[in-house]
Amino acid sequence: MKRRMFLDSILPSAVLIAQGGGRAEAKTICADGVEPQITLSPAEKQRHEIFMLCAFGLVNKTWSLSSKMKFMAGIFDKDRPADDYCFDRGHNIGALVVDFEGNIIGWGVNTSLASNSSFEHAEVRAMRMATAKLNSRNPPSDIGSKQSYFRMFRECIVYTTLESCAQCSGVLALSYVKSVVFGQDDPTQSQIGNILFTLSHQPNAQYAPRPMRASRFLDSAGGLDKVYKVYTNSAGVSDQNGQIHFLNSAMAFNYFNDAAHKLSAMTAQQVSPENASSLANAQTLLRTITSTQC
Repeated sequence: MKRRMFLDSILPSAVLIAQGGGRAEAKTICADGVEPQITLSPAEKQRHEIFMLCAFGLVNKTWSLSSKMKFMAGIFDKDRPADDYCFDRGHNIGALVVDFEGNIIGWGVNTSLASNSSFEHAEVRAMRMATAKLNSRNPPSDIGSKQSYFRMFRECIVYTTLESCAQCSGVLALSYVKSVVFGQDDPTQSQIGNILFTLSHQPNAQYAPRPMRASRFLDSAGGLDKVYKVYTNSAGVSDQNGQIHFLNSAMAFNYFNDAAHKLSAMTAQQVSPENASSLANAQTLLRTITSTQC
């Protein structure tokens, strides 16, 4: 009962804060769902850029088309064979889980259509892979261990091409993920990740990952929202259904394709020494991922 009363009292303020409203003092806690005092060094910005480009490239490499539209594959890339796409896999959304050393320990793409399940979102599948990998290295131990389920992701960052939904935001919060970086806003999700982050700063609340818009450190990522706006205006669709249509469009494909090429073209000499291994890990993943793995 006390917990219910607490949530009833704080949720309206959390929604206002996440939408940029609310009391002035609330904004100093979490303006727009992200701590206003956050600062990133050039090396940190570069590292985020590398993995965000990798997430975009992951979607490009596993691009899903409707099997009914297979004959239109050439519209996306005339040099890409039709068999190099995934058909009826799911929405074109991808995610990575990256540990504090810059290792990609999990990745996933949305497979909702192929599995006929609303659970198989990119972030959930990436976290499932990361959990299996960490458990294979270090068998599950007592709850106080660094390898226990509520400790092993505390220094990990999730990169997702689209702002997380309520389900995925909940999974990341329950896993105590440090931060989630997203490449594009999802107008249909009411900034749920921001709301959870705001609520987690209340007394005795469970930790939720800090949401970070990629546009805060990566100019090209902000361009994805701009491309989406151009698409909705030209296609005459609303935010309610436009997101999924957009992620099936040639405009979105071209954006993700450009991101993949940009990452592939980066060299170790162009990045700071501490990001050299991160770049190598991201490029290796894109080289090895094929459409048959989605």
